[in-house]
Amino acid sequence: MNGEHDTADVCSGGHMERRAVCRVLARWEVLRGEDLMPAEQDMMSTGVDDDIRPHIFVLAHQDRKKAPSLEMAGESFAAFCGGERLDDVTAHLPYPLNQNFTDLVRAVVEHVMPISNSGTCRISSLGLMVNYRLMMFPLGGATGTVEHVLGVIGYCPVTPL
Repeated sequence: MNGEHDTADVCSGGHMERRAVCRVLARWEVLRGEDLMPAEQDMMSTGVDDDIRPHIFVLAHQDRKKAPSLEMAGESFAAFCGGERLDDVTAHLPYPLNQNFTDLVRAVVEHVMPISNSGTCRISSLGLMVNYRLMMFPLGGATGTVEHVLGVIGYCPVTPL
């Protein structure tokens, strides 16, 4: 891609953002079974299809006293964040999502359930106004403690009326 992002990969006829989120949610529910959440290794090895991987990110949440750290970011998520080095995810997210991202992660961890967020924002690096859909999922171990947060994001350019 050479630093450029093809919105066709993201949009795929205007529906990719919704399909990616729905597919990951369905797989998350199957893998968790009767547990509160699936394990990170199960979700990443069988729960995320290759065509969705560009749209996901994984945050490590080992210590509730510290901000989660980014372990993995797909190309589409990195482009959504401006393609910057993502050591501080929140600093690179477009406004207004950057204002509530930490609260969304905290809600996933505290309630041990998926959280969804959607809206419109401007991605400066792409020069686009986009509608986005974000969903974050808790991943953990047998103890019921959230150890990772899996996120999937999809976005499509806003079409003028």
